[in-house]
Amino acid sequence: MSQDYGNNWKKHPKNFNNNWEGLSMNETGQYQSAIFEGKNIYTSSDYGLNWKLSKVSSNWITICISNEGKYQSVVANGYFPADKGKGFIYTSKDYGETWQKKTEYNVSWVCLSMSSSGKIQTAGSFLLDGGDKIYEEHNGYVYNSYDYGDTWERNKSLKQSWWTSAAMSGNGQIQIICAINCNLDIVPPGPIYISYDYGKIFNRIISPNEPWLTLSMSKSGKYMIAASYKQQDSKNKDIPNTGGMILSENYGKSWKYTNAPRSQYTSVAISSNGCHATSSAWGDGIYKC
Repeated sequence: MSQDYGNNWKKHPKNFNNNWEGLSMNETGQYQSAIFEGKNIYTSSDYGLNWKLSKVSSNWITICISNEGKYQSVVANGYFPADKGKGFIYTSKDYGETWQKKTEYNVSWVCLSMSSSGKIQTAGSFLLDGGDKIYEEHNGYVYNSYDYGDTWERNKSLKQSWWTSAAMSGNGQIQIICAINCNLDIVPPGPIYISYDYGKIFNRIISPNEPWLTLSMSKSGKYMIAASYKQQDSKNKDIPNTGGMILSENYGKSWKYTNAPRSQYTSVAISSNGCHATSSAWGDGIYKC
């Protein structure tokens, strides 16, 4: 935890030791929720000092919280054998106190994004061979919600793919989503898609094709960052055009490479005004601008 803008960090006194997968907090930091693989959700309403364990458990992947903290959504990956039947979207409307399942089919959910109010949400899943027709039929799609996560509908402008990350502006009008994971196997480069109508219609942007893994966007949507995961072949040699980081300063209309080195980027975050950005890389380090 840090209480001085990230300058100093200290381990929580309760010494939580889990396989943490994600963390999200509201605008003030008062409400926080943390998820870890195959277990329950931890929630805090006092800036992370005390944590409460929820009653729902799954192979949680991504969690989002509205600015106020009242609305929260979390997605789980139901692909792996031990997690079959657990790949659903859950939502909370009471600051993480209680959770309800909101989707019907078991899916390998990977990414989730939410507007500031929590009303608009977009989730993407990963296209993998699940071994049964029902699983394959509903997997690998992007879904939209316009009622705080109560109901979800399949996006008609995007086909099945390996969706890995999603981000949206504060009001939810501008959204981006990327495809192709890369830490499972050598895969072809993937595209980035953008929507200017609250996620209803996505179009492929003019940008380099790489195995994009993580996205982030400023509150207005003017500044966007995309980072990919550097791959290696069977001889441990770097594969060209992987592991890059690109930036847009005009609402996604054009993109350019930053001066960040090629690396195995796993996450990226940008401040509300777009001035500050930080990214982490697997086996490498933390980069900031």
